[in-house]
Amino acid sequence: MIVVGIETSTPQTSVAIGTEREILAQASVAGKARQEAVVPVLEKLLGWAGLDSGP
Repeated sequence: MIVVGIETSTPQTSVAIGTEREILAQASVAGKARQEAVVPVLEKLLGWAGLDSGP
């Protein structure tokens, strides 16, 4: 099972993709538009983890 974690409650937004056993990819974004960056970062992480972000 793939799990996605998104944290937006602090000045630094974090996004991670993993399984019940390991983190496959993670990234953090800081700055004014950090919440707007969640979807593009998630798409990039899916690519890095070798997972398809398409339909």
